Amino acid sequence: MKSRIIAISILAAFFTVACKGKKEEKKEDKKPVKANTEVAMKPEAMKPEVKPEVKKPEPPKVEAPKPEPNVLPVESVVYELEGKVEVKKANTEDYIDVTKDMKLNVGDQLRVGEGASAKLRMWDETTVVLGAGAEVVINPGADMANGSPSITVLAGTSSIAVEPRSENQSVFKVFTPTAVLSVLGTEFDVGIADTGATKLGVEKGIVEVSDQEGAKKIEVPAGKQVEVGVDGKPTPVAAYDAEKEDWSKWYAAKTKEAEAKVDAIAKSTTEKLEAMKKQVAELEAALKTVNTKAEEMDKKVVEAESKNNMAAYTKEAKPYQELLEEKQVAAYQEQRLNAMVMANAYLLQRLKAMVRAGVIKPSEAKAKIIEASLAQVTPWLEKEYYPHRYKRYVSHYNANKRWKTRYLRHHPRGRNYNEHAKVIVVPKFYAKVPKVRYVPPRNFKPRYVKIVKYHDPYRFKGKVRKNVVVVNNRSWHRAPYKMDPIKVKRYEKARKRMHRRVAKRTFVIKEPVIRVKRHGVTIRTPGARIDVPGGKIKVGPGGTEIRTPGGKIKVGPGGTVIKTPGGRIKVGPGGHIKVGPQPMVRKGGPVRHKRGMR
Repeated sequence: MKSRIIAISILAAFFTVACKGKKEEKKEDKKPVKANTEVAMKPEAMKPEVKPEVKKPEPPKVEAPKPEPNVLPVESVVYELEGKVEVKKANTEDYIDVTKDMKLNVGDQLRVGEGASAKLRMWDETTVVLGAGAEVVINPGADMANGSPSITVLAGTSSIAVEPRSENQSVFKVFTPTAVLSVLGTEFDVGIADTGATKLGVEKGIVEVSDQEGAKKIEVPAGKQVEVGVDGKPTPVAAYDAEKEDWSKWYAAKTKEAEAKVDAIAKSTTEKLEAMKKQVAELEAALKTVNTKAEEMDKKVVEAESKNNMAAYTKEAKPYQELLEEKQVAAYQEQRLNAMVMANAYLLQRLKAMVRAGVIKPSEAKAKIIEASLAQVTPWLEKEYYPHRYKRYVSHYNANKRWKTRYLRHHPRGRNYNEHAKVIVVPKFYAKVPKVRYVPPRNFKPRYVKIVKYHDPYRFKGKVRKNVVVVNNRSWHRAPYKMDPIKVKRYEKARKRMHRRVAKRTFVIKEPVIRVKRHGVTIRTPGARIDVPGGKIKVGPGGTEIRTPGGKIKVGPGGTVIKTPGGRIKVGPGGHIKVGPQPMVRKGGPVRHKRGMR
């Protein structure tokens, strides 16, 4: 009995301890359970847990390189405009649309589309009317005293009305691929054919015509015309009627001649460019020598001036004046060479574009001659001449500003001009220098600058404006201008002639250029388009890689279309893609084309 009581008490004690433990566990579990119940009752807890989105870093925005501000002087203003006219500024590589009253600087290249025309006003009030298909380049000035503007006509027909020059003012020059036109004051028409030949028809006044080296000069009076071929030889002077002359017939005949002699034209043009390449190098070297000599002489004349020693100044100024005369000759040579290189290089590009467009269809042998001619001069033009053209313009412009100050202070012609024009302020010392009437030297031979033929620009015969001073002020284009009503009617007449006489433009030169620079790759496709949606173009030391997933490359209206949906084109070292006259099919995607292109 006792043993049962003991067993029952032990079991009761065990159950009592167990129950207490359970109660404590429930108390401990109350809070977390309650908390979980409250959370579960909230509606927010019913929503699935949303993880914060990890924002992908945006690729850095690559800003397009801003064109360098053009510091070159304004030489012309677009006075009137009709149709589509484009301009390639000297410090850029692309054409943009021209607007009315647009300012044109040195080195700007203007081209006029079909059915369009443009009227330019130069700083000396000379007017240039450009017809459809015309292309011109604005040249830098060359005269260090009383200068004149200048242009290079590359293609098409233009009508030019040059204001009469003032006394001792240099002549207005027009450069073409085969001739140099020197004008004192006249109205004339000039056209450039597909062969590079120059046709001049004088309506009023007189124009002097010479070959590209200043030789073989002839004078063409009013009512007469002359043609200068690729060889620089002028034809006999013939009658000219501006209203009745059929320029379209002349253009058509010259296009046929270009097809027959395209190989000879390309070869002779290349030879001229090779000769000019050497002349450019020689002139650059000569200018460095002249600059060094000028610094030495300038110190001596300034020293004599500071000591107020007239005898010493007169002694030192004489050789200095000869050096200034030589620099003036070098400036004209520089202007001529730049203009002729531009004109002849354009002629080669035009011939190449005509062959590709099918306007000219040479034989296989002639085509090889053309390719060989282009391969001879293209590396120099594309790697050395064109990329540095704007910098060369700027450096020469800055250097010529210093030379102009010296010329106006120490040269007799410069001092006489400055006395009337007041271009610079000179010290009182120079008031004591005796005035001398300047007579241009007839047989001047430069010591450092080698030239083919010296052509003095001041002695050209013609009517000049007496006692008129023309000053090339940098802000001339800001002054209000109103053209003489008589001139307005005359220029409108010339504009209508331009529309009647110009042959239809068949094509535009579009030369895509891919150039690798230190900071990356430049792809220039004037008039073309490259669409690479989601793709990339990579040019590295191992070759070229073009990836175009779902994209296409389209070059020009009659050019090449390459479609590679999800495909890849890889060009290795020494490799190329050639699209010939026969269709090509690439594995993984079609390659379509309209005209042969490499």
